[in-house]
Amino acid sequence: MLVYLTGGTAHSYLHLIYIPIVLAGVSFGLEGGIIAALFAGLVVLGPLMPLHVATGEPQPATSWVFRVVLMTLVGGFTGLLVGRLRKRLRRMRWNLYHHPVTQLPTRLSLEKRLSRGLHHDAGQRKQALVMIAVNNIETVSNILGSQKADSLPAAVALAITGRTGRSGSVYQLHTNKLAVLISENRQPIHVTVRRIMGLLSEPVDVEGVPVFVDTAFGSVSVALGESSPEELIRKANIALEKARAQGRRHVQYSRTSDDTDSDKLHLLSEFPRAVRENELRLYFQPKVDLQSGQIAGAEALVRWQHPRRGFLSPGAFVPWVEETALMQSLTNWVVDEALRHAGQWHEAGHPIGVAINISARDLSEEGLVEHLQQRVAESNLDPAAVELEITESAVTKDPKAALRTLAKLKSLGVMISLDDFGDGYTSLSQLSSLPLDRLKIDQSIIRGAHEESRKRKIVAAILSLAHELDLPCVAEGIEDQATEDMLKALGCRYGQGFYYSKPITPAQLLSQRTDWAIHREAETRAHTR
Repeated sequence: MLVYLTGGTAHSYLHLIYIPIVLAGVSFGLEGGIIAALFAGLVVLGPLMPLHVATGEPQPATSWVFRVVLMTLVGGFTGLLVGRLRKRLRRMRWNLYHHPVTQLPTRLSLEKRLSRGLHHDAGQRKQALVMIAVNNIETVSNILGSQKADSLPAAVALAITGRTGRSGSVYQLHTNKLAVLISENRQPIHVTVRRIMGLLSEPVDVEGVPVFVDTAFGSVSVALGESSPEELIRKANIALEKARAQGRRHVQYSRTSDDTDSDKLHLLSEFPRAVRENELRLYFQPKVDLQSGQIAGAEALVRWQHPRRGFLSPGAFVPWVEETALMQSLTNWVVDEALRHAGQWHEAGHPIGVAINISARDLSEEGLVEHLQQRVAESNLDPAAVELEITESAVTKDPKAALRTLAKLKSLGVMISLDDFGDGYTSLSQLSSLPLDRLKIDQSIIRGAHEESRKRKIVAAILSLAHELDLPCVAEGIEDQATEDMLKALGCRYGQGFYYSKPITPAQLLSQRTDWAIHREAETRAHTR
């Protein structure tokens, strides 16, 4: 109509027809663009539309034919280009929501599904989110190659969907981590998890190779209408990591563990400041020579004077610090402070040895030996006045690495003792191979041993074995005179526990040292009478 009213096809208004042709190509693709172009070229602006409306002069055939061809090319090209762009966008979107190797839906797909369920399915059905870790995927990669290892999650997913049927949807969150959204309407989540465990106890097929899958599970019930997708995934991850840390197959989320992990995260973030701003305190618990009653040494124990939480015992933060690289800074601080105090004691005429606890992570750090050697030299201490207490778990975690580090430490001339003996899994062969100078018997064996004959026999056996290995023993957890008397009779050399003293400050240790022997001598005389 616009072309006709403006005088015919001789004027430029006819080019406006390309707008609906392009729009048709964009909206309907290749076919839409071509159909719109042919309709425009043959019907709207074809031979029926005059060149000049006023005179009725028709268009030359070459004009409208050329126009039809050009419009068809424009419409077809537009439709083809937009179609390919759409296909690529669909592929990109699919890749965004699916793993490129296993083709499993990813975290974004899970979040989208959870979001839809939380907002639209509230009150209609009960669901649970299960997080699954494939613990041995690195082993599979090292043995079978990365290609088969990459296919392992897909094989696990296939096994799971075969068990859960339509009630379960499997998502791949990481290389070794899967998530399953399962309905709890028919049965509790722990029942379904047990069934999946049973299925995965059999090898899964990975490109024709049977592979055993070592898995751990963490689960959380979906609180419909309450939590966000990110919060649900976080809770399932917390349960999973707790299962892996405790060596369990399945853990269900609880608010208690969540609060603990949150507290752990905050404390770890504050720990560098505690070291930097001198919030840590070092206390010492005396070790007593059971025969003479003299203080034979002191074990260094760290405390944290937190500005908001108050006085924190080692159990409130040290186990968490040991799991991180922060342990090196803590050990270095304890070494520095313990040797500084011991050096001052020796200069003042009080030759008290100092014992420092060393963790498994410390034994794997290359800088421990050099740092200790430097601090011993600076303090002018006899290296034999420094005792390093290692736990059984520190040795058993990586025995070869521990032996290498202990050999280097032993070459410095320091004393090495095995702490908490009897509470772990140290083998007798390790007792003979470790460069030990002392053995500390765990308090769980010492307490009540004077009343329980079986415990007393165990203590006697340990002391006899240590005597054959020429290892003086330190009995931990002495809390009464009867226990001390029993240990003396069995030939134990040293004792430690609240019966003698709780952990005290360096100043208190020095002030009590002189009076300690007199006090113990009076007690011994009274006990004898």
